[in-house]
Amino acid sequence: NIAYWESTQENLLKAGILPVAQNPWPRQRGAKRYHLAVDKVRFVGEPVAAILVSDAYSVEDLVEQVEVEYEPLPAVVTIEESKKGKVLVYDDWKDNVSQTAQERKGDADRAISAAPYVIRRQLGIGRQAGAPIETHCVLVSYDRKRERYEVSATLQSVHGLQKLLASEFGLPKKKFHVKVVDVGGGFGSKGGESYPWPLVACLFAKQTGLTVKGTASR
Repeated sequence: NIAYWESTQENLLKAGILPVAQNPWPRQRGAKRYHLAVDKVRFVGEPVAAILVSDAYSVEDLVEQVEVEYEPLPAVVTIEESKKGKVLVYDDWKDNVSQTAQERKGDADRAISAAPYVIRRQLGIGRQAGAPIETHCVLVSYDRKRERYEVSATLQSVHGLQKLLASEFGLPKKKFHVKVVDVGGGFGSKGGESYPWPLVACLFAKQTGLTVKGTASR
């Protein structure tokens, strides 16, 4: 069995990987975050390590051997609490606001003051997660002669993934040949977001010379 360990602060940064590329729309403040947590884990479920093995059963056994010591940090679970900025997601930010936008049409204040009834309510949306029936999957091989990554992925945007990988590796886009055949349902969750598995699969493929497959579990 082939087992290869990818640590958070050693192999990832030694490979010269840059922070996670963010979707340019809407325009957001840049965040220095990596696909494998470096120094600080910011949310429950954030990946801290990646393992390459020859079968799914082996990876389950190896994952159980991974030991991580966490020091609890103050938790922020509401938007209102986050806006106070007492606990920062990113230490180099002055607050937790990623993006702001304003749009004004008509005279809202006059319309409200002239209305016979005014209802004030605070509404919220519960935590959600996109979970298509067919999970994310990626297959990567590295062409050493051309120095190019061959990537097949179940994503909604061929050029989007190419751009994200190029940004995170700090390489020209032509170094990534991305193909999409069967997406298997996405509804936005397989859109422009940068997920860990394509980048990690590319790293493994180059370092081992193997064709690497990554399939998300449930």
